[in-house]
Amino acid sequence: MPTLKVSIYLGRRKQTPFQSTSIPQSLISLGQELMSEHEVLDMGGHDRFYAARKATSLPSPARGMSLPRGFDRQTHRSMSKDVIGNLGEGIGIAALMHLAGVNPQRIVRAKRARNRVRANQGRRMPDFVAALPVGEGRNSIHRLIAQMQPSLPRRNALAQQISAFPDRFPVEAKASSSGVGGGYWSGLWQLIEYWHTIQAFKADPATIGFGILLYTSQLTREHRDLKIHIFCPLPNSPLIGRLRTLPSRRLTATDFKSHFGNGACFVGD
Repeated sequence: MPTLKVSIYLGRRKQTPFQSTSIPQSLISLGQELMSEHEVLDMGGHDRFYAARKATSLPSPARGMSLPRGFDRQTHRSMSKDVIGNLGEGIGIAALMHLAGVNPQRIVRAKRARNRVRANQGRRMPDFVAALPVGEGRNSIHRLIAQMQPSLPRRNALAQQISAFPDRFPVEAKASSSGVGGGYWSGLWQLIEYWHTIQAFKADPATIGFGILLYTSQLTREHRDLKIHIFCPLPNSPLIGRLRTLPSRRLTATDFKSHFGNGACFVGD
């Protein structure tokens, strides 16, 4: 079984060091081939190639050939963002299903309903929505924590904050070919858009502020890193108030930073 280095976070706060964890290849294949967003054939082949990949050189131009001022020649092929996205989504959701004991049929890809687009709500969406049987939201997070228990301190705030975790919650998966990137803030933005729509349409108010962000990095290496960020709202969190004051148009980076850049909404901020 492929091995990941997994770490659990409560919001932005790291709860466990990275711990090597084996994930069944069958779940990774399911995630990459059938549950990821883009139609890319043979994700398994792409996965193996990217894990051992060395940059492929582009053909050299004719001697003396030059480009106009302001341009440089690209010397190597770049990796496909769609493939990187599929790899990260597949690995991340497979790890969540395995560690939290979630049935794949309980996780769906979601898209915004047309009437909500016409209502000018945000266009971003998290990759998945988990809809579990009654009580399984809380239980799945408990199982996730239990898998990492050897690395958890005896007195852990994380275990005390999930009793209200709902059975339906958003899951966003981010990926990076290296260990660098804005995966946390970009992923949180998409969760915020989900909660923003719920608040505006009063669709599922008790679930606002709960969700999971999966950030897979080092995709060009055999052993990848996965950060699992669990979001729970603080007691008396200002999250709903901030959601209400967001503009109804599509959000910008300035909107997001002005409302959520200073934290204080989630456990771990």
